[in-house]
Amino acid sequence: MILAACPACTEALRGYAELLKEDEAWRGKAEKFAHRVQEFCEFVAREYERTGRLKPATGKGKVTYHDSCHMKRVLKISREPRQLLAAAGYELVEMKDCDKCCGMSGAFGLKYAELSMPILKQKIQNIQESGADVVAVACSGCMVQIRGGLDKQASGIKMKHIADILAESIK
Repeated sequence: MILAACPACTEALRGYAELLKEDEAWRGKAEKFAHRVQEFCEFVAREYERTGRLKPATGKGKVTYHDSCHMKRVLKISREPRQLLAAAGYELVEMKDCDKCCGMSGAFGLKYAELSMPILKQKIQNIQESGADVVAVACSGCMVQIRGGLDKQASGIKMKHIADILAESIK
């Protein structure tokens, strides 16, 4: 198994089967490789369920979750991150437009910053309005983008990857 903690990376790695489908020497290897790739939240939620750990806990505070474009629209994963946040002891407070792009979208946020910044500004406002202490993500690109926005607009709100939240919950 190959575990990817970023949905864009998961999509890219799974794409090798399509990318190399015309290459006789690599087609079979690429298909086997692609089938071994699993997204972190989906895998961990399945394992937590299998072992009886996918039960809501309490006491960690309020969290809001940003659905990355790749996670929700491409990989079709949205339930599992929320289940993991609840299992880690957080109360989930959904922000407005939780699945609306944060403005990063791969290299878009870097290449077209003037278009990206208004999108980010709205995302940060939605995070603030949720009343959450923490904003959780499962995408490293979104994490960079949103962290930058929080630094400018809402420095009191913590930014965490779901993997970090889970690691903290088992200490």
